[in-house]
Amino acid sequence: MEDTSAKVQEGFSLSGDSKGISVQVRQSPESNVDILVEGDREFVRFRVSAGVRLVRSNEEAEGSEEGDQVCAEIDAVFVADYEAVNSLAEDGEALAVFARKNALFHVWPYWREYVHAMTYRMRLPKIVLPMFKVEPDEEAEGGDDAHRS
Repeated sequence: MEDTSAKVQEGFSLSGDSKGISVQVRQSPESNVDILVEGDREFVRFRVSAGVRLVRSNEEAEGSEEGDQVCAEIDAVFVADYEAVNSLAEDGEALAVFARKNALFHVWPYWREYVHAMTYRMRLPKIVLPMFKVEPDEEAEGGDDAHRS
């Protein structure tokens, strides 16, 4: 993990009614990719940013600009290093797909554990993130080219 932050809004408490509290999750591979060279070996470093927050819907402010109230928030940036073969590091499109599918998939279990541990430490309601599901590529969904070797 490269960076993390966790905060709870002052005065936030779930004692009593937790009605109107929802969980919002965000995850995305960051656009910057670092190429690292050690001797004759080349590595690709991906950063994956993730966040989760507890939000209380602000029913009174339905027509106003205030919107929902963020009660607690946990953010982290994970780093995933991979050894590059066959100059993969030179193919920007392949790196973008790899970041979206593999890097995010590989850090997800660490993110799930971190959220679980931090919500416990912060005395927040237990948040159990779902298993990560890789979505199929749009162009691979309907053609014979989907499973080419």
